[in-house]
Amino acid sequence: MIYVDDLGYGDLCCYGVTKISTPNTDQLAKDGLRFTNGHCTSATCTPSRYALMTGEYPWRQAGTNACLQKNR
Repeated sequence: MIYVDDLGYGDLCCYGVTKISTPNTDQLAKDGLRFTNGHCTSATCTPSRYALMTGEYPWRQAGTNACLQKNR
């Protein structure tokens, strides 16, 4: 498993990038599959990592919206 923050098509040579070199991921793409459709539980890294480690959606964790409830 490769788990990265904020990786897109514009970041790897195997998808046409020419300004940086990504030989290891290019080799993976050459030897295996290229994924063109990905999903995550959140747009930021901390909730996404929480979901990966626990198998639960981060917004279902008790207390995650506590600051929103105080302002209502």
